[in-house]
Amino acid sequence: MTGPSEQPQLDGSALQARAIAGVSWTIIGTLVSLPVVVLVNILLAHVLGVHGYGRLAYLTAALEVTFALVDIGVSAALIQFGARAHAAGDTARVQELLSRTQGFRLLVVAPLLTVFVLVTLSVDATAMVLAVLLLVWVPTSLGGLNDCLTLENKGAAEAKLVLGVNLTGQTAVVITALATRSPDPTWIARLSVGALIPIAAIFLVDPRYRKAVIRPRVPTGFPAGFWRFALPTGLAGLVGGLVMSRSEVLLLQWLSTPTAVGVFALAIGIAGQLYAPAGALTGPLAPALAGLHAVAPDKLPPAFLRAVRVAAVFGTLSCLLFAVPVALLMPLIYGSGFEQAAPIMVVAAVLNAITMLSGPVSAFLYARQSGVRLAALSVAALVVDVVLALALIPVWDAWGAVLALAASKLTHLVLMTRLEGASLLLQPGQVLAAARSLLVAIVAVPALWWIANLLDTPPIPTAAIACVLGVIVGLGALRPLRAGLTPGDSATMLAHVPRATRPVVARINRWLVHAEG
Repeated sequence: MTGPSEQPQLDGSALQARAIAGVSWTIIGTLVSLPVVVLVNILLAHVLGVHGYGRLAYLTAALEVTFALVDIGVSAALIQFGARAHAAGDTARVQELLSRTQGFRLLVVAPLLTVFVLVTLSVDATAMVLAVLLLVWVPTSLGGLNDCLTLENKGAAEAKLVLGVNLTGQTAVVITALATRSPDPTWIARLSVGALIPIAAIFLVDPRYRKAVIRPRVPTGFPAGFWRFALPTGLAGLVGGLVMSRSEVLLLQWLSTPTAVGVFALAIGIAGQLYAPAGALTGPLAPALAGLHAVAPDKLPPAFLRAVRVAAVFGTLSCLLFAVPVALLMPLIYGSGFEQAAPIMVVAAVLNAITMLSGPVSAFLYARQSGVRLAALSVAALVVDVVLALALIPVWDAWGAVLALAASKLTHLVLMTRLEGASLLLQPGQVLAAARSLLVAIVAVPALWWIANLLDTPPIPTAAIACVLGVIVGLGALRPLRAGLTPGDSATMLAHVPRATRPVVARINRWLVHAEG
């Protein structure tokens, strides 16, 4: 029997099932909200212009870097230690972790973020008060409720909640942008949506965990190994965030022109949106893997190869379907001021297809609690990034930032993959075989872009032709390369996607199952 502070231990199958259910609903939420986000970004590009859009990107990057700096890995450590304790049925340990991390946020994180907002924003007093409340104190005071959903592996419920809140929030962004035509209040409206998520999460978390969140304690007495994991992991997250385009936005702001910032931000932002549904495949992995390490470590090597294979296949398909068509339509959709962003977006899209693997690989490393190694890898990648950016941005502006970003992200991915593959006793050839579908995107997308620019046709029919060719090339190349999903991958996906979507997923999988099980 379990005591009042305990719950039944979860087995490996239950953890994987919850993770896949979370992935499924995250993908559905992404597919529903993505068109809305795209339309809102189009409006922002027109209303704010190139300079205003660049300012919006700068504020977003600066806040993310600041939060990573002041959080110092506490949130990541809570998820890892809390998910393991929850999977093992140790509810009391989870409650203690939640209360102490909440105390840290209120005593350390919130005051420092308040200083950042006061120094950075250029708004009137009323807007500043709203910014401090909605961007800092509300989400910080209740942020532990989001963590509860994550460590409880309630990815499906969290995805539904985020979907509803984000759709509501986009309305506020549009109204603010049209009313003010200024990036600073628009940024406040965009990020204030985050304050609604923990409020709604109150009704979804375990009552015992909810009680722990609203009763913060002094942030001392964490379990053994907590800070040893948190500090290097926080450093890795900070540096890794800089590697993933934030350093380029900051350096462009300081070394180049506002136009270069806007062009780069739009190109990188659109390239990221192309992979939002595919990226959702790896979002709920971290808490499930933390539990899997604790209760079923023998399942990790095949789970790793499956995650790499799925990320590679869907990253490749996203790139082939959307990269070239969207690039061709960018000047028409976003305005002639962003015309320079189109070729940059194509390069960024291919890069993102490759680095889609970073999601599952980093999730496995975090689950292994390899904080020191993650920090070292991130620092190595950041050194590559900053050195190249400082050398190339003054010469080539946005293109210099793209080249620095590509070198750093690829360095980070290669180092992470070699480290985790070795830890799981996997040969490099096994990992490369799981990711070989990416060869199709690397070769075909630049070729499609070159061909599209040779055609003397209007952008809309050219984009349609590029999309059709992308489908033909993508599906046609997977079979001879034996680079698709395995029958086991397909069966696992079908077993855990929502029932209403299974016929559609089954049809798609029939085109994608070409690898050996």
